[in-house]
Amino acid sequence: LSKSVQPLTTVLSGRAEAVQSADIRPRVSGVIKEVSFKEGSFVKAGDLLYKIDDLTYVAAADESRAALEKAEASVPSAEANMQRYERLANTGASQKDYESAQATLLEAKASVAQARATLQTAELNLGFTEIRAPFDGVTSATNYSIGNLVTASQTDSLMTLRKINPIYIKLNESSVNLLRLRAAIAAGNTSVGLAGSSKADIRLTME
Repeated sequence: LSKSVQPLTTVLSGRAEAVQSADIRPRVSGVIKEVSFKEGSFVKAGDLLYKIDDLTYVAAADESRAALEKAEASVPSAEANMQRYERLANTGASQKDYESAQATLLEAKASVAQARATLQTAELNLGFTEIRAPFDGVTSATNYSIGNLVTASQTDSLMTLRKINPIYIKLNESSVNLLRLRAAIAAGNTSVGLAGSSKADIRLTME
């Protein structure tokens, strides 16, 4: 006689958890000017979530850009001055004057590098006034609204973004039931899955 194989069914309680979650915080300080999402809605990566008032950051970027242009303008004259002393090296120009011209050129180039770095920082900060979704997901309720002051890297999050497609379902199973299932499978008394599949048939029932 062939051994009868019976399905072993277990009903488990569990909870749904997002596969990815991020607490959204500002990277620059300022007053929230715009909240661009609907609470509980789906957003895509790159979508605007919050806009921080950027007037001071625009001004800082413009100031840094002007400082860079000024620094760059001093380089050609410093180069020309050094080349002039280089040509006059054999006609009585002192070595001290030539070295001084060299130092002036190096300082001018260093000022350009410093001004360029300052501009890059200012432009980054300006970009950070737009807080965008890092990945596709569902938004939580917002903890801050228009007019609220936020600070860079503050402890409190503005909101939480959760990726729920796919989604984790975490189940609670007792060790007794697990041992019973393993014993049944080992004895060949239990079918695993449907039509010979190695995967169990799992069905999710909501509240």
